Amino acid sequence: MQKESDIIKGLRNGESFAFDWIYQHCFTKATAYIAQHRGSTQDAEDFFQEALFVLVEKLRNPHFKLTSSCATFLYAVVRNLWLYHQRNAGRMISTEAEQLLRLAETTGEDFWHLLEAAQEQENQAQQVMSAMNQLSEECHQLLLLSFYDNKNDDEIAQIMAYSRNFIKVKRFRCLSKLKEIIGL
Repeated sequence: MQKESDIIKGLRNGESFAFDWIYQHCFTKATAYIAQHRGSTQDAEDFFQEALFVLVEKLRNPHFKLTSSCATFLYAVVRNLWLYHQRNAGRMISTEAEQLLRLAETTGEDFWHLLEAAQEQENQAQQVMSAMNQLSEECHQLLLLSFYDNKNDDEIAQIMAYSRNFIKVKRFRCLSKLKEIIGL
């Protein structure tokens, strides 16, 4: 079993055993995020390789001090790269995630606190999506149109073939049901 300090030294020196270890122990976890967020296997491989490049470059900087495990660092970089990619592809991204991207190059304590907050936000988002899957198809569609696609009531009414007033009432009922499922 390799010590992480040996792996770090090996990465700095470009030794193949270190890269093999990283792929065996960190690849699946780091790329699972992309798979869970509509990315392809090729995307996952590409972003992991880019994250590994970032890690090696940082490790070769004598002023850089890795304050987490390699796996945590790679996960954070893969996640940041994917969020940046999605933002540039025009997909919705939260303000908190954009702040995380701006701090991606920092290595201090603030970055890790922000990463923990972002992971907590992601957990909450997964809880909401899980609860949304328990709603009726109609509620699910209505809430996605309202909050994910940012459609206004008139657009939603046209898409769902209901009146604007019915959409307002139905959204209130759907949100109430969602809050009930989540336990709020």
